[in-house]
This record gives sequence, structure tokens and C-alpha cells, in this order.
Amino acid sequence: MRLALIGCSGPKLDRAAPARELYTSRLFRAAVAYAEATCDDWAVLSARHGLVRSWRVLEPYDTTFEDLTRDQRGFWAWKVHKALLASEVCLEHADVVLLAGKEYSDRMTTEWRCQGVQGLAVPRSCEEPLRGLPVGKRYAWLVAETAKAGAVAP
Repeated sequence: MRLALIGCSGPKLDRAAPARELYTSRLFRAAVAYAEATCDDWAVLSARHGLVRSWRVLEPYDTTFEDLTRDQRGFWAWKVHKALLASEVCLEHADVVLLAGKEYSDRMTTEWRCQGVQGLAVPRSCEEPLRGLPVGKRYAWLVAETAKAGAVAP
């Protein structure tokens, strides 16, 4: 199973909506198009809510990862890992594609290293195709790779 984890975005609708609609940035929409074209499933990494399925209805919020303390960020990553373990995803057989900012990605990869050392379930593999790219190049990469997969990015 190939699972994309997409970082939430600052721009949001001004009303409650399913996560797939709530986040309105161009980069988020391109990440969703890429995930739907190349992965079996996807979910959102939300600073406030942790792991969020695409269909889950959320109210708009203003929490960012930068609002969290170091300890809160560690707890956030642990909570996301536990949510993945509790989901229908068989994590140790999943190939995870992190389509998120550095802070989200760093926390998740650190959490998985810690869990793996303890002998707990971690993803089979973890790709970070956007790591180190500025926002414009992230968007261009997502659009190009989505097109290679035979789909159209918004």
C-alpha cells in the first residue's frame, strides 16, 4: 500500500467542510491530485488535529506547527503514529509518501526512527520527494509528476 500524508495549508474555507475541501492552497490541491494519481490512499497532517482523513469535516482553524512547543510537536508526532496504527493501514506494509513541510516531515521521520528502535511498527519505506524544494518548485514537481501519472493537477 502506498499512503500519502499531506501537510495542511494556511488558507482555508471560512466554513466547516471535509478536509479535502477545507484546505484551499494551490500547493495542497496539487498534492491531493498527485496523491490520488499515484497512491492508494491519503490523509492530512494537521497541526491542530493530527492525522485527518479526507472526508472528516473540520471547522476552520488557525493553529500552525510553529504554534506548538517542542514537547507538543513530539506528542503530535506520537499521536499521528498511533492514529496510523489504529487505522485500516497496515503500517509495516505501507510505503509512505510525505508531502509536507520540513517540520511535519522531520517530526514524523524522527518518530518512526524512535518507534523502529523499540521494535514497533513503522512504515516499510518513506519517500520525501518535496524535501528541500521551495514552494514554487514543490508545486511544479507535483504538477509534472501528476501529469506523468496520467492525471491533471488543479
